[in-house]
Amino acid sequence: MKKTLLLALSAAALATPALHAQIAVKQGGKMDIKIERLTRDFNEAKAKSRTAAADTLVNVIVTCHDAETVAGNIQTRGGQAHQLSATLLTAEIPASRLAEIAALKEVENIAAPQQFQPLMTTSRRMTNADKVQRGEGLETPYTGKGVVIGVIDQGFQYNHIAFKDEQMKTRVHSIWNLSVKNSSPVKGVPVGQNYDLIAGAAGHGTHVTGIAAGSRIAGNEYYGMAPEATIVMIPSTLSEDQIMKGAQYIKSVAQELDYPWVTNMSFGSQIGPHDGSGTDDQYLSNLCGAGGIIVGAMGNEGAQKIHAAHEFTAAGQIKKIVVSAPAEGYAYNCIDLWGNATDGKQHMEVTPCWYNPTTRKYTALSDEDMKKVAPTYGGEINAQNHKEHYTFYINHTAFLNFTGNTQARFALEIKSLEPNITFHAWSNSGWGEFERPTSDVLAGNSSYLVGEGAASIPNAIAVASYTGAGNWTAASDGQSYMVPGETSGSMSSFSSPGPWLGNEKKPTVSAPGGNIASAFNKYESFKKEDVFITNAVNSRTGAKQTNYNLTSITNSDYYGIKSGTSMATPAVTGIVALWLQANPTLTPEQVKEIIRNTSTRYQASDTDGWGAKSGYGKIDAYAGLKVALELSTVNGIGETTIGSDSPVTLQKSANSWRILFNRAEPVANISVMTMSGNVVSRQALCGMQPGNEAVVSLEELPAGAYLIRISTQGADLTRKVIR
Repeated sequence: MKKTLLLALSAAALATPALHAQIAVKQGGKMDIKIERLTRDFNEAKAKSRTAAADTLVNVIVTCHDAETVAGNIQTRGGQAHQLSATLLTAEIPASRLAEIAALKEVENIAAPQQFQPLMTTSRRMTNADKVQRGEGLETPYTGKGVVIGVIDQGFQYNHIAFKDEQMKTRVHSIWNLSVKNSSPVKGVPVGQNYDLIAGAAGHGTHVTGIAAGSRIAGNEYYGMAPEATIVMIPSTLSEDQIMKGAQYIKSVAQELDYPWVTNMSFGSQIGPHDGSGTDDQYLSNLCGAGGIIVGAMGNEGAQKIHAAHEFTAAGQIKKIVVSAPAEGYAYNCIDLWGNATDGKQHMEVTPCWYNPTTRKYTALSDEDMKKVAPTYGGEINAQNHKEHYTFYINHTAFLNFTGNTQARFALEIKSLEPNITFHAWSNSGWGEFERPTSDVLAGNSSYLVGEGAASIPNAIAVASYTGAGNWTAASDGQSYMVPGETSGSMSSFSSPGPWLGNEKKPTVSAPGGNIASAFNKYESFKKEDVFITNAVNSRTGAKQTNYNLTSITNSDYYGIKSGTSMATPAVTGIVALWLQANPTLTPEQVKEIIRNTSTRYQASDTDGWGAKSGYGKIDAYAGLKVALELSTVNGIGETTIGSDSPVTLQKSANSWRILFNRAEPVANISVMTMSGNVVSRQALCGMQPGNEAVVSLEELPAGAYLIRISTQGADLTRKVIR
C-alpha cells in the first residue's frame, strides 16, 4: 500500500548546517502526489465557496485488484473507465468522487497520467536496409509485408502518398484518434479528414511513419525501411493513459490479422524513476512478447544539464540542487528526485527553498509559501518501486513575484538521515537546468537520461541517434544546407545518453536521426519556402514534380528534413519489421541479442561493446536479418524464402555463397557446375537442422558463369552465378 510523505517545511532562512525540517510519513495513502494535491485543492475551494466548486473530470490511472468492479463503481459515480487488464484501467473521475474511489477496497493506487512530448534516403543506406530491400545478398527482398507497424504520435497526414501502395490504395489499416474524447477506431482513412488536427505537432507523426514504413512508388527515393508493412496510426496528446490504450489497440489489430507487430514511440520525458518500474512501463513491457516489439526514443537532452546525483557517506550530510530559469516559451521549473533504496522507508529530509544570487543565501519555503508558487509538490514512498520520491512543479512567474527578485532560483536542500544513501534528480527539457552557484550545490550533468515513457520500458529497444546526411538541398532555392557541428556518421550531440537505472544497459542501439528526409505534413505548420523541404511529388501518381514553383498542397505531397531521436527510432522500428517478416516469433530479448551481436561498434564504446551514448553501436539491418533467419523455427510470412518450395536462404557475395537451412533436412547435396553441366565441386550433407549453414567458395573458380544446385528430399533449386 502506498505511503505518502507530508513535508513539514520551515519558513526560516536556511543556514549551514541546515534547518531540521521534520517530514512526517502518512500511512495508507492511495493517491499519488498530483492527485492528492488536486483533491486537497478541490476540497479547500469547496469549503471556501458558498456555491458548489466546479466538479471537473480528472484523468487518472487506477491500479487495483478487480478492474471490472472498480470500473463499475466509477461509472455509477459519473465517470468513465477503460479496462486495460484485470488489474489496471484508465478513467475519468469527477474531482468530488476521487476520495470515494480511492477508498474502495479493490483500489491500490490512483495516479495522474504523465504527459510526454514528441522528440524531433541516407537512413536506409547507412543501416544497410537498402541491401535487404533490393535482395542484395539474399534470395528475395524483405519489405515488412505481413507485419503491423503501429505509430503512436501526433501530426499525421493520413492521405500522404507515402502511405499508399502502387495502386494508390491506402496502406493504413486503421486510425484511432485518441486526442478526440470518446473516439473509436476507424478502418482506413476517415472520409473527409486528411490529418489529425492536433495543433503544434508540426507533422511529427507523418515524418516518423514515413521513415518506418513509407511506400516505394514510381521511383520516389524517399521511402521507408519497411515500405510494405501494414500501418496503424494512433494520434494522441501523448498522455500516459492514451499511450497504453493505443499500444493495446495496435496489438489487438495484429492479433486479428495474425501478424507480428512493432510499435514506434518517438516521445518521452525526463520526469520519473528511470528504472522501468512505472505502471505504464510495466504494462507496456508485458504487452511485448514473441512477435511483439516496442521501440522507444532515448530523448534529445544530450546537451542539457538536467540530471544530478549524489551518494551520502554519513548521516547528517547536506547537498543542494539549484535550477535555472526555464527556457523561453516555458512557464515552469521542475525537480523530480528519487532515492535509490527500495525498502519503503524515508532516508532523507528534503526542504524547498530559494536562492538569492545577490546575497548568495538560501531561504526555506513553508507549506503556505509553496501553495503560492507550486501547482504540484510533495513527497511519497512510490507505490510501484517503494522508493522515496519528491516532486516539485514551480510556476516561474508566481515564484519570481513571491520572492520579489527577478534573478531568484528555486532550490532544494537534501539531508541524509543515515549513511550510504544515493539519490538522482532530474529536470525536464526546457524547464531549467541544474546550476552550481555555491560550493555546496551539486553540478548538473547530462547522464542517466534514458527517456521516460518509451525508452525506459523494460522490454523496449531504446534508440539513440547519429547524424545521417551531412547536408541537404532545399527544393525552394536549390541551395545546400547543413547543421553546424553535426557530421555524417557521428553521434548526434542532442542524443540523450544512458546509463539506465533498470536491470540492463540502455540505449540499446543507435540509428540515423540527424538530418533525415521523410514525408512532411502539408496541412499543419507548412510553408512551401521552408528550406527543410527537399522534394515534392504528384499526390496522385507519386512522380517527382519537376517545377517546384508550381506545386501546391492541392496537387503535391512533400518530403523534408527533420532531426531527433524521434527520427532514429522509426528507422529501428522499420528494420525490426523486416526481421519479423523473416522470423515472426522473435522476442524482445532475441531482437536485443541480434543487435548486440551484429551492430557496428561505435569508436567510443566501452570494452564490452556498449557505450552510454551509442548503445551497442549502429544498427545493421542486413547483418541482423541473417541472424533472424538463423533463429527462425517457423515458416516466415510474405515474400520470404522460407516455405515448402524453398528449404534454404541464400546469401550471395562475389567470393562465396552461404546457404542457410530454414528447416530440418535429412540429406542435402550442393553442386557447382559449369553452364555445360560439368561438376566443379560437390558437398553431400546429412542431418541439417534449422540455422545450419553450408558455404560454397567461389574464389578458386576461373571467371565465367556457373550454376549452383541445391537438392533436398523436398526441393531442387538451381541458381546462376557470374564469377
